[in-house]
Parts: sequence; structure tokens; C-alpha cells
Amino acid sequence: MIGETERAPYTRTKALTVVISLLVFVAGLAGYLVVYVVRLPSLFGFLACMAALSALYLAGVNLPNRAGLQITVPRTFVYLGTAAAISLTAAQLSAPDKPPLGPQQPIPPSAATSPQTSAPTALSPSPSFPGCPLPTEDNRIIDASWGNAKRNQHLGLASLDGVAADDGKPGVGFNMWVCATVKKAPPPGRQLWLLLRLDPRKDIALPVHFAKYRLSETPGIYAIYVKAFCSVPVKGPRPRTLMVVSADVSASRELQKNHNSDKACDRTYESRRTKLPSGALVVSNTAAINRIE
Repeated sequence: MIGETERAPYTRTKALTVVISLLVFVAGLAGYLVVYVVRLPSLFGFLACMAALSALYLAGVNLPNRAGLQITVPRTFVYLGTAAAISLTAAQLSAPDKPPLGPQQPIPPSAATSPQTSAPTALSPSPSFPGCPLPTEDNRIIDASWGNAKRNQHLGLASLDGVAADDGKPGVGFNMWVCATVKKAPPPGRQLWLLLRLDPRKDIALPVHFAKYRLSETPGIYAIYVKAFCSVPVKGPRPRTLMVVSADVSASRELQKNHNSDKACDRTYESRRTKLPSGALVVSNTAAINRIE
């Protein structure tokens, strides 16, 4: 009985030590993840995590000790929290092509407008590009249909107003200019993406989607240069469809992977292009274009 009585304070103290240590570890990770969600730079995320770890560590040690309990938080948990914060920071720094922070500004439509695309190898604007809105004679959209897209306008709304060939030839070749209007901003947490879909033809059995450009959430008119990175000329018609989708966080990450693999000519991603990711819904008219080679 005496032994049990003497061990009770130690057991209680040890239990509190473990609980406080776990709180230090969890709170440090939670502090970092909160900062990551609001998309502060990695350095600020790391500093915030370290501040949370330090504050909780000091509270866990000092408060119980002032109450008469000798608590010592094991250094292992502090080291684990620090290592986790550093690992998450490294992962954030190494994430490819993270979407830019904050909304972009509308592009003044003119022939001298710089090409707006998330691709770093975008070509210079064609001297013949007349700017947005396009004159009727330069607009190569064959057919435009809204379908059920306006039912999704609570997720944002855009319109594709015109498509111009960058080489002056009939139809639309590999590269093109697109005039798009963001009519309604998407709700927080969603992004607008311009997609190009290769429609089925003799050498393509299923539709193939390419994420070409992340639109600004700011309403306005945008001139967007769309470049084909890895296309191979094929004889015959080349039917394609342009559309704007509103994507939630998960779908936006998948569309960014789609875009990155397109730029890198990564053929291992091709099987994932046959359908839109879950969480991506069309919020514009669909614009049909073609060229017969």
C-alpha cells in the first residue's frame, strides 16, 4: 500500500507529461497547417510553427511546475515537432508551379498586350492579333453553346467571346489567342481554369482535356495566348473545344498537374486526361474550333 501511495504522484505527473508533450507536437503541426491553408510564404509558415511550439512548450513546463508538479517535457517530442515543421516547409518549397497568390489584374485588350499564360515559354503576340473583342472576320469559333453551364454560375461565370489563329490561316492551328470574359468571380476556395478538349476523331477514341490557363478571379476581359506544347500534325480535321471550369481545391491541384505534364510532354499522365477531375464544373459557353490539315 505504501509503495502504491508513493507511486501515485509520479504516475499522475508522468501522464500529464505525456499529454502536454503530445499537445506541443500537435499544436505545432496545426499552427503550421493553418498558415499553409491561408497560403503565407513558407518562411512565415515555419516561423509561425516554431512560435506555436515554443509557446506551448513554455506553457507546458512552467504552468504545471508553478502548481507544484515537476513536469519535464521530453526533448524527443520537441525534436519531432521541429522535424515535422522543417519537412512540411521543404515540401511546400518543392511543390511545382504553385498557383500565384491573390487575384491577377485584368489584361488591357490590345495588339500589344503581353501573352498571358502560365507557361514560361509563351510566344510573343502575333502582329496581326487585333485585340479583344475580336472583329467578326477574325473570330474562328464555329459554334458556341451554353448547355447547362449557367446552372453552375453560383460557382463563377465566364464567357468565351472569340478565338483567333496566330498564323492567319483558316481555322485554328496548334496555337491561338482566346478572348475570355470573367463575368462573376468564383467563391473563395475555387479557381477558374481555361481547358482545351481534343474531341474524338479517327486517332482519338475519347475526349482528352488539357488545362491551359488559370484565369483571374477578377471580372474583366482577358486576352489569353494558348500554346500547344507537344502536338504532332495529323492529316485531316482537328476538332477541339474550349471551356472554362470552376474547380475546388482538389480539382485545382489536379488541373495544375495536368498543366505541368502538358508543358513537360509527360505521356504518363495521358490516361488521366479523358475526364474532368471531380470538383471541376463548366461555368462558360463551350467554343468549338477546327482546322483541316
